Amino acid sequence: MLIRTALAAFVVLVTATAVAAQSTPERVAVHGDWSVYTYSDSSGPICYVATQPLSSDYSQTISSRDPAFFTISTRPGENIREEISIRTGYPLNQNATVTATVDQESAVSLYIRTDVAADGVWVENPAIQSALVVAMKRGITLRIRGTSTRGTVVTDTYSLRGITAALDRMATECPMGQ
Repeated sequence: MLIRTALAAFVVLVTATAVAAQSTPERVAVHGDWSVYTYSDSSGPICYVATQPLSSDYSQTISSRDPAFFTISTRPGENIREEISIRTGYPLNQNATVTATVDQESAVSLYIRTDVAADGVWVENPAIQSALVVAMKRGITLRIRGTSTRGTVVTDTYSLRGITAALDRMATECPMGQ
C-alpha cells in the first residue's frame, strides 16, 4: 500500500512537472526590439511577440508603475491570429480613451478590459486590429497613450524595429490551420 501511494505521488509529481514545463514560455528568437515566445497549453501551441517601451512620458509624476508590454499573439487551436494586447503597467481610467498611433498616422482607439486586468488593453474590432498590425510593419514607432485612475496621462513609445521578422517567425512557430 505504501509503495502504491508513493508511486501515485511520484506519477502526479512527474505529470505536474511536465505540464508546468509545457506552459512556460520559451524565447525562441529576437528580432530588433521584439522577442518571439512559444509555449503550449491544452488547446495546442501558442506564440507571441513582445516588446517594452523605449520611453515613457507622464503628465505628472507617477509614484510606482509595473512594467509595460506590447504583445501580439497567435493561438491556432483557438483560431486566433495576431491578437494585440497591451499591459500598461498602471491602472487605467475606465472613462478615458487609450489610443495607439503608428508614426504620424491617425490614432486608433483601444478597448480597456478590467475584467482581465486593471491595466489590460485590447483592440475590439478585428478589422482595425489587422490594419494596425499592417501599419506597425511599415512604421518606425508606436505610441500608446492612456490615462491612469489618478488622471495621469501616459504616453509610451515602442520601437517597431524587427516587428516584421518577429511576426514572420511567430507564423512559422504557430502556423494557422493545423
